[in-house]
Amino acid sequence: MEKGLILTVLGMSWVFIFLFFIVVFTHLSSRIILKFFPEKTDQNKITGSVDNDNENIAIAIALAHHHKKGSL
Repeated sequence: MEKGLILTVLGMSWVFIFLFFIVVFTHLSSRIILKFFPEKTDQNKITGSVDNDNENIAIAIALAHHHKKGSL
């Protein structure tokens, strides 16, 4: 019983350490990639104009919801 508990604690510790290093590595690689390859700005964000994409998506969702309910 005691050996099983020790093995469980050691295994969980290794998994925790491994996941911690994955988070740190992902964060650092993201910062490095964004430093050398910055995201290009979208012209719509600069001018403040908004496309009708959000409205079209909302209409499509509403139509799908009504069609599923059978109210159309």
